[in-house]
Amino acid sequence: MIPRIEDFKNDASIPNLRQVANVSEPLIDSVYKSLVDLAEVYEYKYLIDFYGDEDLAQSVIDLSTTRETLTEEQEMLLNYFRTPIAYYLAFHYSRQQAIKNAGIGGVQMNAENGIRNNSIELQKRIWNYMVERTKVIYSAIIDDEYPNTDIFVKINHLNI
Repeated sequence: MIPRIEDFKNDASIPNLRQVANVSEPLIDSVYKSLVDLAEVYEYKYLIDFYGDEDLAQSVIDLSTTRETLTEEQEMLLNYFRTPIAYYLAFHYSRQQAIKNAGIGGVQMNAENGIRNNSIELQKRIWNYMVERTKVIYSAIIDDEYPNTDIFVKINHLNI
């Protein structure tokens, strides 16, 4: 996974990803595993949208999993991507947590002793920050017009 746990902060913070008082290790492990599962799909999708090239996308993923010592340029490249990919994963994690698949289809979870708030506004902020960071990185790495892919387009309060 390209982002580190410390990259999931501010709006991209994921509940129970870090050790805090009264959070059990199995819960942290479960949340982390869900995040890694998402990363296996969405990191690659993000990088394909960014580069428009499967080989370049795979090369960045390979850098993040190598056991070899990285050059300064390779480490800088990974550092460029850590924040926007963390926000991209946090967006998809938040969306996944809002609706769960059940035997009867997709269901919205219900809070037992609380009021469930609307996650759409948070998802919008997470996504739009990711877009801003992606544009900055694209300008630094590739001196060209932004491609017409999802990761370069902000969303509105309707999550579209």
